Amino acid sequence: PEEWEQKISYNNNIVATQDEDLQTSASAIPGVPLLHIIRNTIVLKNPSEGTKEKVEEIVRQQTDLTPHETAVLEELDSKLLREEVKRRKKKRLGGPNPLSVKKKRKRLEAPVLGSARNVRRKRRERETKEMCSQSKVAKLTE
Repeated sequence: PEEWEQKISYNNNIVATQDEDLQTSASAIPGVPLLHIIRNTIVLKNPSEGTKEKVEEIVRQQTDLTPHETAVLEELDSKLLREEVKRRKKKRLGGPNPLSVKKKRKRLEAPVLGSARNVRRKRRERETKEMCSQSKVAKLTE
């Protein structure tokens, strides 16, 4: 069995067997998928614990930082701590929407001579039709 364990793991083969002893010994090898038949159906077994551990180790190696990367990150962190961190100003609460607010009225200032109540406005007197026609005739005769 030791000879075929090396061949199987090296060549990335799939083991398909009905022998339970062979299945248990093959599941001990990480990365070897196992197939077996149940009632005319081919079933792929779940990965073994050894396979799961091997995958976690490979993922950890790929995602961990190298010593050079950790040194560079520590250097950058120390530079950032030296510099002042610019903080954002908090956004203050604004007033109402200017488009939805009614405009303020402008107040008229009172005249200097008298109060606003005593001052009368001059109203234009409109000429009636008769007066217009009379003034036109008078202008023509002159």
